[in-house]
Amino acid sequence: MKYFNFAPVFVLVGTFAGTAVADITINSARISAHAGFSAFDQFEGTIIPAHVTLHPVDGDVYNKTTIDWYKSAGQTILSQDLDHQRTGAYQSFTESYVYLLEFTANSNEPYKLSGFYNVTDVGAPGTVYFYAQLVDQTTNRRLSYSVQQTETTHNAHFILGGSLAGNLIAGHVYRFYDDAFMSSPNSNGDSGASAIGNITLTIGSAVPEPASIFLSLLLCGAAMLPHRSRRRSSLVHHVNVSQVC
Repeated sequence: MKYFNFAPVFVLVGTFAGTAVADITINSARISAHAGFSAFDQFEGTIIPAHVTLHPVDGDVYNKTTIDWYKSAGQTILSQDLDHQRTGAYQSFTESYVYLLEFTANSNEPYKLSGFYNVTDVGAPGTVYFYAQLVDQTTNRRLSYSVQQTETTHNAHFILGGSLAGNLIAGHVYRFYDDAFMSSPNSNGDSGASAIGNITLTIGSAVPEPASIFLSLLLCGAAMLPHRSRRRSSLVHHVNVSQVC
């Protein structure tokens, strides 16, 4: 009887492991990182998983943009970590941007966009720009859009706003763009600045891993055994009491 109780568990695990389908197919991508006018690095790839760090350096100006694409718990995650530093020289700047990230949805899936860009100014503030956009190319409709800019805010801390969640449609082609930029003031130099940030596009609904499902069902099955034992014990006790009486 125990074998019949646990056999469906193995069938279920096999089903989850054998029917996994990628949420999206990346058609093309171009992600760029600048450190001033002279240092530049670029990533073009279509394979998930991917883990690449772009790291252009121009003297004391640097840009470390880490691209991390992976699948986790049934979700496809496209993430960029940003680490920027510029000097106070006139027109000194750093910039990380997705020039184009085009992908096709393979199934109907929810998506969620999140991100922040936090600047630390040494002295007076400079120019800061933070932007992200997701477009349904098939219907020519903008799904998510956020843009923020300042030239006067000291230690600007930006968080992506607007409509940041929705649903992708199977077979539709989507394009994603973003930009994180900071520079010294347009009129003159300042004392420099640094910034950290992240932009993440998450596609799909989180589901338990097959191992977790198996463990949960295994524990549920095991939990039923003491319950049956207690019923037998109660019955024996009842019979004994009746015999004594």
